Amino acid sequence: MKIIITAQGKELTSPVDLRFGRCAFFILWDSETQQHTAYINEAAMGSGAGIGSAQFVIDKGAEVLITREIGPKAAQVLQSAGVEVHMTTATTVQQAIESFSKGGKE
Repeated sequence: MKIIITAQGKELTSPVDLRFGRCAFFILWDSETQQHTAYINEAAMGSGAGIGSAQFVIDKGAEVLITREIGPKAAQVLQSAGVEVHMTTATTVQQAIESFSKGGKE
């Protein structure tokens, strides 16, 4: 399963970013390979950051998005594409992944 987590840095130890559309990085976690890849959120700089970020998540083939906050337009785009959106209270990306993996939700 491919999971994207909003992050303030490039590592699993990085804090979860509080924002979706304007987060600094996206971390793509592949639960099958146990590997991650960090991407700079290029959509954060322009207008329509939420929609642009949602399209990035969809384009990467993520099945789940874990974040702290998300706007209604971006949430609607993701849900229309079949991406599950989970809100987290975890402080690090690793904690968010572990919490989701244990119960499937936050």
